[in-house]
Amino acid sequence: RPPRPIRPRAEYWDVSAAANVAYIKPLDAGVASNVTLVAGSGRVWALLVAESSTDDPDLVVHVEDAERATPEQARRHAPRIVPGGELAVYEAAVASAQAERQAIDEAAADEVAGIWAQHDTAWSRWLADYPRRLRFPYRLEPEARQAPFLVDALWHDGRFTYLRSRAQETPALYELREADRRFGRTGLDPALVAYEVFDDGLYVADHVLGAGRLQIGDSQTEWTVDRNPGQWSWGARAVVGGMLGSVAAILLHGMTR
Repeated sequence: RPPRPIRPRAEYWDVSAAANVAYIKPLDAGVASNVTLVAGSGRVWALLVAESSTDDPDLVVHVEDAERATPEQARRHAPRIVPGGELAVYEAAVASAQAERQAIDEAAADEVAGIWAQHDTAWSRWLADYPRRLRFPYRLEPEARQAPFLVDALWHDGRFTYLRSRAQETPALYELREADRRFGRTGLDPALVAYEVFDDGLYVADHVLGAGRLQIGDSQTEWTVDRNPGQWSWGARAVVGGMLGSVAAILLHGMTR
């Protein structure tokens, strides 16, 4: 439908429309005005027009949507008049939907808060209980605490074995097991142990180790297992206390089975 112009003062401007084209002509020099065009779709365009004998005129002005709407979209977005009762029903439906959305958001927030509260409780319980499961039966040779090994502690929790080392080079880890007597062998054979390396030089084997050996290059050092270990040393307490966060992350994410 053609645009319906709202006319400026008739003595200064001549405004007319045909189809989808509006014609605007100045009738005097130096005049200026605003022109508002209302399209059949309900869209409104406001233009500022001015007559000038020195500036180049805009002979044709095209006004287009950034994205042309389909007929269905145009019908859907076209303004329409509805009875007051229908509008009241619509407003009530909107208010009900907003109230329902708010209730859902509040319930979700309460659920998340409850989950975090359970998490905090479980974490506090774990921090209190886990140290009681730690065992330090391993007796390291003095060389283990020196370069290149720089071992701070070796312990297990009944499930995994943990080695804390500040070594610059990753060591090979062996468990010393009874030799297979079927082949006439005696003594202990070294079996390579697979492990994962985590932050802060924490090495984790996926089972409780017996006696074993560390090797870096040509350097070796061994440990034995004391079947009646005593109390933790203060050094072990300090090392393990600083590693509890890393151990918790391993148990919760990295190596749980």
